[in-house]
Amino acid sequence: MQQTEESILRNLSVNDWVQRLQNHYLRADGPYGSTKLTSLDVTPAGLAAAVDAVDCSDEVVLKAFMALFSRSYVQKILGTKIHESSGLYAYNNFHLLVLSCVVAATTTNAGDSKQYRERLGALLDDGKGAEQKVDGVNSLWKALAIWVNKKGDLYREIVLPEPGSWTLIGYAAKLAYPSRKDRAYLKKILKELPDKALDNQNILLNYLKGSSYRLPERMRDDLADLIRCYGNNQSIETHHFWQLIENILVEISREEPKHSTLLWSISVSFGGWDGEELEDVFMSRGNRRAELENPFWHGTFSQLLTEYRTPPQIKKLLDSGCIILCESYGGLWTQDDRKPKEKQKAIILSCSEKIVKNFKKSLKLGHRWYCSETMSFSSALQITAGKGISDSNHQNTELRIEGGIPLGRGKWLSRPGYLPNIYIEKDAKLSISPPLKLQAVGNIINIIELIKIDGEWRIEWKLKNNTCFKLVRFFKNAPLVSKWPERSDRYEAAVELSYEDGVPLTNSEIVTSSSGIFPNQLSDALEAIYARAGAPRSESEIIGILRTVLPTDSKLKYLVWDVLRSLEEAGWLEQDIKRSWRGRVWRVLPPRIVITGENTAIVEGAIAAAEFDFLRIEAQRVGVNIHVNSALPFAAPVIGLIGTGLWELAEILGWPFLRAKIPEIKTAPNCWPLENRTEMGRKLAGVWKADPGLFVSELQQKPKGPTLSRLVREDDRDVFRIEEGSTTFISTQRIVALLEYARRTNNPLFIYRDRCLERQGAGGYLPLPVAQWLRRSTGIQSGPCLTCDQSYSYHYGVNEQQLAVLEKVFACAIQGHKKSKSNNQVMKIAKQRHRGMRLSHFIYGN
Repeated sequence: MQQTEESILRNLSVNDWVQRLQNHYLRADGPYGSTKLTSLDVTPAGLAAAVDAVDCSDEVVLKAFMALFSRSYVQKILGTKIHESSGLYAYNNFHLLVLSCVVAATTTNAGDSKQYRERLGALLDDGKGAEQKVDGVNSLWKALAIWVNKKGDLYREIVLPEPGSWTLIGYAAKLAYPSRKDRAYLKKILKELPDKALDNQNILLNYLKGSSYRLPERMRDDLADLIRCYGNNQSIETHHFWQLIENILVEISREEPKHSTLLWSISVSFGGWDGEELEDVFMSRGNRRAELENPFWHGTFSQLLTEYRTPPQIKKLLDSGCIILCESYGGLWTQDDRKPKEKQKAIILSCSEKIVKNFKKSLKLGHRWYCSETMSFSSALQITAGKGISDSNHQNTELRIEGGIPLGRGKWLSRPGYLPNIYIEKDAKLSISPPLKLQAVGNIINIIELIKIDGEWRIEWKLKNNTCFKLVRFFKNAPLVSKWPERSDRYEAAVELSYEDGVPLTNSEIVTSSSGIFPNQLSDALEAIYARAGAPRSESEIIGILRTVLPTDSKLKYLVWDVLRSLEEAGWLEQDIKRSWRGRVWRVLPPRIVITGENTAIVEGAIAAAEFDFLRIEAQRVGVNIHVNSALPFAAPVIGLIGTGLWELAEILGWPFLRAKIPEIKTAPNCWPLENRTEMGRKLAGVWKADPGLFVSELQQKPKGPTLSRLVREDDRDVFRIEEGSTTFISTQRIVALLEYARRTNNPLFIYRDRCLERQGAGGYLPLPVAQWLRRSTGIQSGPCLTCDQSYSYHYGVNEQQLAVLEKVFACAIQGHKKSKSNNQVMKIAKQRHRGMRLSHFIYGN
């Protein structure tokens, strides 16, 4: 980790440093918010926080920072007085102004001298001694303050201190705070605090107040101001001294991983076909709010009860036998270190019979624990008699902007349905500039206006004497992903078929013209998923994103699972199955070019707006034509490429380049993966009913012939069992079980109609390698196909040769068509021409 941070730090350009320093110290949407700039924490730890390199040592950070400067460069900027109207010049050279404060603040590599010029010379470390040319320092700071203070809400107001007798360097010397020595005093106190001190902000501030006599005078004053703000119910999140406390707590927790943290959260997600299974539990901890976005642990509820790393606040709730979770974004139910709002929706998890008997509908979690139905938070408190909420919750007074699809540093995706919510206090007055249409639901404010352009908005709320605002930026498109997640060792791939790669695909029927509407409604969901590509995502989060753009008709209740499968077959997503328990996460995959024939290819992987624009521009340059098949609006589009420059295009884009191959498959059941799991220790959860194509709780009468059942246990994957006389077939893959059941019962799961395989019922797919082969060779989307009566099926494009192979491999699970009596080739060609088809190219959707 350290080496990675160091390499990133070394690769930062001067412009990268300047921009990050400006964003961190000057902008109002940085960590200090709109508070006035009266000091700069430019100790090495402060610089590390500014450039996201907090794992690096002081020496490494300072060395990387000082590598930006030569003595002649420093002399040119800091040694020359400028006019007060040259503020933009000072802003563009802000890293030099930061250096002017570093000289005064740091003791790392600056020697023991108290003389400013000697310390600067020591930091430059070129053997030339003290640097005398610092005549321009005060003028640079003054010009910057004038320029920034005219910019209004975009930047923090700079309040320059009295320079005193230091007419050349006084601003820098007095803005540099704390010194490394000051910081050490505070860190020592924080390290000595008992775990109890980190229960909440109020307790922490009281402990610090009791030790304030050990702090330098300026720190004592800042602590007193921080306590005053807290006592007046004002947000302290952006107070500069609170930021300093947070930074030091982060350092301590990295140095001592077992040390308690100030912030924590516990969340659960629900999954399953009907969304009625508690699927995952997540725990997060940290000393900055952003740290809670990445859980340090997740597992089943049963595993939670025996986890030894549980934060003490959560452990106390579990020991009480009751915990209340409130509805959060991403399909999660959460309790964290902040006090919930009265009108939030909530659920109760409890093992107390007195509490559970008041549930109208309960879901068994195991170990005597049950989950309630959804209710208001106030109703939950009545049922639990006030239990289930941590007594260490912080006050919750800051302006909160949550949900939606965050893009980092105050940025959000502006696609319809994916805008964040604004949480305000009761009776607070909210204003947004420029104006946007809003809808209030209790203390939650929804943005209901379609944001058509990228831009920045000021959101402000006022309550009595407390005013708080944040600057947010909305963007239609997500930025290009620079780092893609990899599969963790704790997970493994889902294996649906045993096969070998055969000969390369050479005769694909790639689409030669675009069909359907693109971009379409599904594109908004794809943009949102692409924006979340930085880490593996829970299934409930992906499902929640997809449902936002899908029809709400009750007949289409399970459509979302078909859309998810379509994205998997298109290479957009890949599932990672937990090795040790029942659960899976999804990773967004990078784009790649897959060769499907001579001068033809398709693009697989995540292609959002930025990636598609990148592809389109470079493809045009090398003479490659792009055709998009999006005739099925809720299936992943097929992006086809035709041209001689495919290799060159892949090299320019930096995308993987591979050749599609035809899978060699044995006939079922010999093509199914070997399964080591058994039905031992599992209980019956459902029996397959062909119509409507779902697992139901029980059948009214025992069917004749094979029976397909779903068996479950809390700590492992589901098992699907086919019983036929004295023989039993077991698989952990639903897809495998459904196809094998259809084969054994002679009831086709897919029927061939008009060059497509059409699914019968609501569930079942072809194995992933087969689906990819069909998609690559036909250029036709695989995915849900809606009909005019608001019903749907799942379709795969298929040609005659492929159909014959599938009928041979899967037997009665695939129903072909009766052979035509006429073999007249002329009639066949004429029929194809009439339908708009060519012998070698199939145009779908025109």
